[in-house]
Amino acid sequence: MKTIYLIFSFVFLQYVGVSQTETNATNQSAQSSANGCAVVYSESEAALVLKEISTGCTEVVFQSLPPVTQTLVPVKLALKKGIYSFKKDPELVIPPGYNLLIEDTMTGATYDFAKDNLFTFHVTRMVPDRFVMFISKMKNSVAVK
Repeated sequence: MKTIYLIFSFVFLQYVGVSQTETNATNQSAQSSANGCAVVYSESEAALVLKEISTGCTEVVFQSLPPVTQTLVPVKLALKKGIYSFKKDPELVIPPGYNLLIEDTMTGATYDFAKDNLFTFHVTRMVPDRFVMFISKMKNSVAVK
């Protein structure tokens, strides 16, 4: 019983850490990294939003996440024609026990936040609501004899 309590306590502490990251990222007014554009969660829009596009932006860097209580989150990007990549900020904490995927509704391809790979996509025209984030709780796997 104590082990279960510690696991839930750990999940709660990690979630608090995400909230702090969200607050810090929002307070930074979506500052861009060297060649990336920052995406932050906006409570007022209930969406992940790209606020500013830096010159030469090729990487869309996710700096904060929505609450894990949301299961479907729009990703609002206003990108010019070009080739871009999704990337997770190295300091972004993914809550343990959750899957976070972004789906490209034009191609059906997905970006998995649990992996440290890049997801590259082409923008040839503006498509509203092209990307959507899915948040789901992982199912516990039980060994079967």
